[in-house]
Amino acid sequence: MQDVRNKLGAALFCVLLTVVHTWPLASAPGTLSRNDNADAALNAWIIAWVAHQLPRDPLHLYDANIFYPEPRTLAFSEPLIVPALMVAPVLWLGGSAVLAHNLALLAGMALTAFAGYLLALRYTRDAAAGLVAATLVAFNAMTLTSIPHIQMQHGYGVLFALLGFEILLLEPRRWRGAILLGASVLALALTSGYMAVLGLTALVVAAAWRWRELIGARAAGARRRLVLAALATSAVAGLLLAPYWLAHTEQGLARVPATPPAAIAAGFVIAVVALIVVNLEVLRAPRPYQTFEGIPPIYDMLAAAPADAVLVELPFPPARANGPNAAYMVASTRHWRPLLNGYSGFVPASYRRRAESLAAFPGGDTVDELIADGVTHIMIHTRRWNRGPSAIARLQRDRRLVLTREDDEGRYLFAVRR
Repeated sequence: MQDVRNKLGAALFCVLLTVVHTWPLASAPGTLSRNDNADAALNAWIIAWVAHQLPRDPLHLYDANIFYPEPRTLAFSEPLIVPALMVAPVLWLGGSAVLAHNLALLAGMALTAFAGYLLALRYTRDAAAGLVAATLVAFNAMTLTSIPHIQMQHGYGVLFALLGFEILLLEPRRWRGAILLGASVLALALTSGYMAVLGLTALVVAAAWRWRELIGARAAGARRRLVLAALATSAVAGLLLAPYWLAHTEQGLARVPATPPAAIAAGFVIAVVALIVVNLEVLRAPRPYQTFEGIPPIYDMLAAAPADAVLVELPFPPARANGPNAAYMVASTRHWRPLLNGYSGFVPASYRRRAESLAAFPGGDTVDELIADGVTHIMIHTRRWNRGPSAIARLQRDRRLVLTREDDEGRYLFAVRR
């Protein structure tokens, strides 16, 4: 019973540290955000999309509503399935994508800290060492300067995988270590490819360090269970993440070109220096949260539109700087209609071609091209686009379009006459 109380106390300590290190986020998780950063907005959209699509059409989870008409567009970014499942009830009860994202962020940091505590406690049998480890692993320069990247805050899978490996070695005839290890690696794979690689690397290092225990006769059961856990995890992860391979082979999804070795070496030196400096400065760093005022009511018109409605939002950013699309994606969580716009780590060729064409909008045949692409609604943001007012005037004279609504923030929503 004392052990349970100690762990509950440690869990509360981790929650408290999370609140302190992210303050004032916990005071207003529904209105504060880092949506000034396109990646934070992208991640909020991903979490909302997964929670929206899984109970409705899980077989088409990866066919997200961005970069229309491209398939498998969720595979252009991290899946974030595990963080989304954590906060899905918040979205199902009507909470915003920003609220769900912030709660997932806080939960990830607290759970990572608690996992660090449990792992260090297993290694050292010292609760104080566990609390120090919790602090170091979850609240450091890397995590606290990467708040817009929620996947960085969900590192508990790495720690639980190491904990499972340790239990497996100590209890080679029992399954709980193998199950914890396999489930943790699967959770990493369903959250972030980067975190999955980190977790597997940590396990390889741990196995190399404990190789004598792994090859001993006593560890025969542990080896069998480790192999079976690896096979089961690989099979499930391969099935769930197959869209990434299809996106690679059919749509050209790829990493950026490899960095030259000299640049990697120079980057390592810079990183070491930066790590020291940032750790000294991190406690003085401001928390640049912005106020999220909700999704503009004009998007309610799209929520009431027919199911086959397709939206394009203008200005349509060029492929090399498509970060502004992230705001459109967050707004799409109000209606979930297909959207020509999109932002991710990969930009498909179809978007590049469309961006080049829409640079002339509304001139030339751009309106005809949009209608041919299946677009049924056009949203113009005049405050973001110096050509917005002239575009509005031209579209109002176009008999194929009808202005359905405008708001005080300079947004105009046109619909194609059917």
